[in-house]
Amino acid sequence: MPLDELLSSFIRRRDEYFVANGTIKPRQLMPRPNRQTGRNETSVCRSQYLREEELWELCRLHYDVFQAAPAIGHCVGPARAVYEAGLDIDADGIPYPQHANIVGWPEGEESRNERMNCAQRMSGHFVFKPRRG
Repeated sequence: MPLDELLSSFIRRRDEYFVANGTIKPRQLMPRPNRQTGRNETSVCRSQYLREEELWELCRLHYDVFQAAPAIGHCVGPARAVYEAGLDIDADGIPYPQHANIVGWPEGEESRNERMNCAQRMSGHFVFKPRRG
């Protein structure tokens, strides 16, 4: 994946990003265990080539339906931030073609602080953009 390709993480509430500078909070980038792959992953959307209405249609179909309320926006940042944090990107295209996972997270309970350090290194590069329409 190109270093400058843009990735998005959907935001449900105002407390998921820093209002002062508009960057995503590190906890929003923390991975979750994937029972099918057996690895820690953070779900993101490859948003570089999407028109705004396409991005929000994907959000509506694949994110909002699993949340108590629809996303209020998304934080967008470059793939470079992921690689610089020592992680990788698996553009799996599941459940939609633009889906990807941030992978390569340190494994094991004792590695929680290492995972948070990776999330902190990435978070300052992901800037909030409100949902319109």
